[in-house]
Amino acid sequence: MVLYPKGGSAVKGILFYVYHPNQGSYWLDGAYRGIVSEARCGCDVMRELPVSGGLDGAPVILLGGSAEAAESVRQRGGRPILADAAKPLGLYGVSSVTFELEESIRLCLDRLTDAGRQRIALLGLNPNGGDAVKLRAFPEKKDVFAAKESLTECVEAFVKERARDYDAVICANDTTAIRLLAELDRFGIRTPDELWVIGMGNSLLGAALPTPLTSVSFDYTELGRASVRLCRALVREPVDVTVSFCLPCSLAVRATAPLSDRSMAPKPNAPKPRPPYRGGGRRYFDGAEPILLIESILEGSDAIDRELLLLLAEGAGCETIAERLYLTDRAVRYRISKLIAKYGLPHRAALEAALRAALPKRKE
Repeated sequence: MVLYPKGGSAVKGILFYVYHPNQGSYWLDGAYRGIVSEARCGCDVMRELPVSGGLDGAPVILLGGSAEAAESVRQRGGRPILADAAKPLGLYGVSSVTFELEESIRLCLDRLTDAGRQRIALLGLNPNGGDAVKLRAFPEKKDVFAAKESLTECVEAFVKERARDYDAVICANDTTAIRLLAELDRFGIRTPDELWVIGMGNSLLGAALPTPLTSVSFDYTELGRASVRLCRALVREPVDVTVSFCLPCSLAVRATAPLSDRSMAPKPNAPKPRPPYRGGGRRYFDGAEPILLIESILEGSDAIDRELLLLLAEGAGCETIAERLYLTDRAVRYRISKLIAKYGLPHRAALEAALRAALPKRKE
């Protein structure tokens, strides 16, 4: 794909490439939208990374890229830029853009402590993923619970054996937090009366829960925009340099942890590069697939479809949904069928099953 600005010429901007290996992930899709938007604004030419051939010094944005992808770009004469929501600055020795995860964890700890929460756990770290950054910010390693096998098993064991030892939990991501809230409800542990919960990712699904989730918010679109701005900066440099910076996060305060909302500013000095780590596999998310599916569907839907999905999760039929959303019954059925086809589901029952698993009914 070649992207040229609407009504303009490509000669005023730069040429850069994008490597986007995992279409369908909501954070990657958000970052990609930011790349496209910023490229149009700057009259830049954006191309998908070709599988072979020289790159002639052009910058290459690697969305969620690996060490192998970065090295391949180098060998072909390109200048790799790692754009990732979780990986440390300077990873693989290449330019990078990421979020200030370490500082976000510290500030969550500060806010919880200010609110009188003293026994705080960090739950659901992926030992094979990018969560080493979050781990560095947590002072008490005995209060860290990593998903050694699957995320579901980690959460179930924590709630059964250790949840009552704590008064607050910071979750490695919103998927962990959503699973945790469901398990806490099953064991009769009330949130936030007995346990405060904070997620990371500020997902639409977390905000739609019966007890809406407090969560650290990442602007994935800005991650994409910042990556393009870094491309321009590198093109202006006469020598090959490595530039890395991180983006600030914010806290979306909701019912699961009634904290004071404060901006999370980035640290003035970037951390030193860390050794490469292996990417996480499918095993980590075993049992959490409905949460990931529904979040992707919500992120890719318009406001009407989001309301429709939330009503469908409540068990509402097409007639009730049509009445609530001021649509015809036929329009509701058409929208449902489009969602089923778009996300490759076999039938409506599969969509409803995923909704029930990811989003519990609200209590009367």
